Amino acid sequence: MPLAPGAVVGIAHSSDGSVWFTDINANTVGRYVPGDAVHEFKLPNPDRYPRGITVDRSGNAWFTEEKVNQIGRLSPTGALSEYPIPTPSAGPWAITTGADGTIWFNENEPSHPRIARINESGAVTEYAVSASSDYLAPAPDGAVWFTEPSVSVGRVSPTGHITEFPVPAGVPVGSATASDGLGNLWYSEDLTGSDVSSLHRVTPSGHFDAFPLGAKRGVPYMTNGPDGSVWFAESTLGRIGKISVSGDITGYPLPWTGVTPNLLADDGQGGLWMITMHQGLKLAHFVPSQ
Repeated sequence: MPLAPGAVVGIAHSSDGSVWFTDINANTVGRYVPGDAVHEFKLPNPDRYPRGITVDRSGNAWFTEEKVNQIGRLSPTGALSEYPIPTPSAGPWAITTGADGTIWFNENEPSHPRIARINESGAVTEYAVSASSDYLAPAPDGAVWFTEPSVSVGRVSPTGHITEFPVPAGVPVGSATASDGLGNLWYSEDLTGSDVSSLHRVTPSGHFDAFPLGAKRGVPYMTNGPDGSVWFAESTLGRIGKISVSGDITGYPLPWTGVTPNLLADDGQGGLWMITMHQGLKLAHFVPSQ
């Protein structure tokens, strides 16, 4: 599915089968229902900078508005609500839905980094952390993982208790993250996602393990997959990888020549949606052969 030229930086799948995405350059939030056209909702004022996106249990999309310090909510029909963040210049970036339905996001202003939650009425509760974080990864128990590159790996409980595990010496921490079916965090080791030779696992008790990929490759994004596994994009190889909870790795070549996979969203039925870059920006659906 071709998309308008832009800079898509967030993707999320809804339980109703639709796919949402954000375009920071076009100042839009898009929604695609399979079999229909792509609908892009233009935000009412310029420079909203919509970045991270997630979908709640009612099918509404929640997204960060980085430049205006707000969280937005958009219904499937396009009804927009926007909620200010109490801390000025908080730098909202990533956002996710916890297993219990709670909406969590991060605030990356270096002088006061936080992990925060927002309720349906727009009330925000903030929790201080040690450093700015990247993507968020919801765990099955309602907790949410986050990485603080070169510093630590953190976990916030459903009640807001923060636990941070210092990164062992010589263990890099990248930005691509996902949680498996046992509640472990998986992450790529390179901050840019372009030079990755191992995937790393952190248990809820803070134990770190590494799983070599072989030759270095691009792993810009990860997401939860079927049977408790984790999907990851292998952009330099033009394929999708899957790693099981025990660390077994399987690669799935994409059927399109020259495609570079980037953002991923599990479809809940054994396949996944992705944003690809080859002869223009595209939204693609892929079901790996078993």
